[in-house]
Amino acid sequence: DWSGNTAGLFLGCLSAVLLPVNNYCRNWSRRYEERTAIKQFLWFVCLGLCIMINWVSLFFLSSHVDSLLSESQHPYASGQHPYDWIFGVYQYVVGVTITAVSLFALEGTTLSLMSKVSPAQQDHSFIGCGTVVTLVGLFGRISGNFAVLMVSLSHRVINTDVVNSLVILLIGVCLAVRYLVKKHFFFLI
Repeated sequence: DWSGNTAGLFLGCLSAVLLPVNNYCRNWSRRYEERTAIKQFLWFVCLGLCIMINWVSLFFLSSHVDSLLSESQHPYASGQHPYDWIFGVYQYVVGVTITAVSLFALEGTTLSLMSKVSPAQQDHSFIGCGTVVTLVGLFGRISGNFAVLMVSLSHRVINTDVVNSLVILLIGVCLAVRYLVKKHFFFLI
């Protein structure tokens, strides 16, 4: 069990990684194309998400396929499996760290690409690139919060492990974005 101090320390350490990652992205963008970096960082996001999956809970749910959408009486008592096997908390911490660092790098690379392709006239208009980035980020945060709320409020057997429900959703979104980047790879610049 994590206390508030431990969780705060972990989030503080993740936040401290932001500046070195942005510096690395700046150096990376001088040597390589941003679109190549975007493809690579999306794979690292998927890797971190796959590490975060609670495989014991997923195997338990796969044996109860017939009752996945039924409502559970005690959603957090019977069906939830803690991160165990040998690694436990380390599995979650490593997965979150890889995902967060990859997302930080992806954000820096995307902003670098956007600064290169945005027209000069748009910077002087009412809706500039900064406004677009802010609105897209706001929409992403709102949809993420809504997904967490819906999974948390659901008392279905499939959602007894909140982390798995959210991670599997994010893997699907990440693979869809990866497909879009691959499809429009040459139009990114």
